[in-house]
Amino acid sequence: MKRKGKSLDLVEVEVLRKRIDDWRNTRRRKGPMPLELWDGAAELASRHGIFRTCRALGVHYDGLKRQVERRDLEKTPTQKREANG
Repeated sequence: MKRKGKSLDLVEVEVLRKRIDDWRNTRRRKGPMPLELWDGAAELASRHGIFRTCRALGVHYDGLKRQVERRDLEKTPTQKREANG
């Protein structure tokens, strides 16, 4: 069965996954993941879907969904029109 959408860019996923893992391994105490990492994950999710991206990066679905929604709200109406064609 073929999947809809583009296949994940494995190089891009691996680079971001490594950055997330490095952040997890070097943080001193628990806290939210940096916005920079969430932005990268949200960008991937906007192209490939939230579920596929959260599985590939090892992040929580609900957290990634919130970040995608936040990112969409931050887009200006001009950016939305350009993205839609």
